Amino acid sequence: MQRFFHEELRQLRDDLILMGERSLDMTRLVMRAVQEGDDSLALQVRGMDDGVDDLEKRVDREIMRYLTLFGPMGSDVRLLLAARDIGHDLERIADEASVIAKRAMIISERGPLKDFLQVPQEGALACEILRLAIDSFIEGD
Repeated sequence: MQRFFHEELRQLRDDLILMGERSLDMTRLVMRAVQEGDDSLALQVRGMDDGVDDLEKRVDREIMRYLTLFGPMGSDVRLLLAARDIGHDLERIADEASVIAKRAMIISERGPLKDFLQVPQEGALACEILRLAIDSFIEGD
């Protein structure tokens, strides 16, 4: 049963990685949308948000299923609780990218981004940090 539980956790892990990759994609795209004043990129980001929301719901269902079916203890419970928090944080990143995309469309109407010179650097840093976090999760580090 223990082996089966750990095999079942692979789907949860894969879903969290997918959420992370999608959140990272959204963050990169929204930074390009802001920098280039590209409304089509901003709209693409807004359209991606529902997919991440759906993944968070699936992750929550998987966690509840594992808790009720397998009655995990100790480190397994901590892993599931951490997975829930990770899923929530990734969903928030996607939500924030969507909010920034909405604002990017408003900003793009004003013309070039003279007042937002640090946005590309800050966005690149945020993407780098998220990439490192995803890689760390994948490697179990």
